[in-house]
Amino acid sequence: MAKSGYKQIYESLLPQLARCDFTEAAPRLGFVCSDANSLSVKFLGRDFTVSAKGVEPADGGSVNVNDRSLIAYYVLSTGSGEPEYSFLPLRHFSRSIIFQGSDTNWMTDPLSREFSGDYPKFRVAAEKIGAVFMGNSKNGDYLWRLSAFPKIPLQIAYSEADDEFPCEIKINFDSGVLRFMGFETVAFLNGSIVNALTFSL
Repeated sequence: MAKSGYKQIYESLLPQLARCDFTEAAPRLGFVCSDANSLSVKFLGRDFTVSAKGVEPADGGSVNVNDRSLIAYYVLSTGSGEPEYSFLPLRHFSRSIIFQGSDTNWMTDPLSREFSGDYPKFRVAAEKIGAVFMGNSKNGDYLWRLSAFPKIPLQIAYSEADDEFPCEIKINFDSGVLRFMGFETVAFLNGSIVNALTFSL
């Protein structure tokens, strides 16, 4: 059976992990490294071990290959610096004029459908993946903060439906995210967060 493109992407990262200097990467990327041969990473509410052999969930359960790739990409990142805690929609980070001007709500539509009219259910799902409630915005949105990785915080905004507009859930990324990940990888991260929220219950 032919390997999927996603699995090929992950396997292409394994040689780089085998050469990774975890003791150098850990403090720069916000990890505490107690072992020169591996790193412990928390991603969307689950613990993972990253070593020269790859990315493995600490609980031994199944994991989407895209999540493995995202963790590997972050550990292999050459980025540095601190988060800016200024949050912007995904389209802001694209260099494509077409994408910048497009409506990207379709990427989070599954969340809006899943949690429409049920904020308590959304709250449980958000807490399960490690998000923290930060309060309400001026227009009444429920704002949540999620540290996808130590240097990549993001904001999830839940807007309740009213007489004019349906429920909408938006994911906004720290304005410094491209120091650590390319745009396509950030887009995959967006998808993983949507999946984690949708299927966490």
